[in-house]
Amino acid sequence: MRLLSELTTLVENLLSSAMANTIASDLVFDGIVSAHAAILPYVPNIKETTISGSDGKKYVLPDDVYSVEAIYDPTTTTVLEKTRLVPGSRWGSSTSSETQWLPIPHGYVSLNKTLTTFTLGIVYSALWETPSNASEVDFEIKVPEYAIFGMALFATSYVLAVLSTDTSQLRQYNTRVDSGTPIHNPVADSSEFFKRRFIEEMSRMPSITRISE
Repeated sequence: MRLLSELTTLVENLLSSAMANTIASDLVFDGIVSAHAAILPYVPNIKETTISGSDGKKYVLPDDVYSVEAIYDPTTTTVLEKTRLVPGSRWGSSTSSETQWLPIPHGYVSLNKTLTTFTLGIVYSALWETPSNASEVDFEIKVPEYAIFGMALFATSYVLAVLSTDTSQLRQYNTRVDSGTPIHNPVADSSEFFKRRFIEEMSRMPSITRISE
């Protein structure tokens, strides 16, 4: 696994030398933290655990849930169907033959009928663990190695996007930022370049088969 210090160096290397000398370490850190979330649609962090509820119909999700992949009854190991709210479908009916679920309200999973068990099994995509501050240089990045360069590309785009709004940074390029013409803001152009590179890099990630689809 890569350390935070190593990923930080990679981001700094992607930034131009003239720009890198003026960037606060906290800004690079913010970009790296944001990259952990940006890669989730492409590089899921799949976990499995159990969740509990008090009434057999509404169960509390873990704090680190990004998306729910599957729900199952641990007493029978039966995977429950995720309902589709389309015209003609039934929801909340105790007479329904199959137990179905939806990730509602926020932070919960709700069932269409009451179960006798107050525990459910869950397979979900979790948020990637992130360091709490830039000083944790020895923090191990938990993301797979193949996604590290994509994270660096996104973090670089993030840093440049923030700097593109800072006129004091842009004066060194003698740009006409007051004209409102995007082409006169090379820092914003660079941010878009790295964002496109990020999307291109993510398109090469292993394909994902969604469990709940």
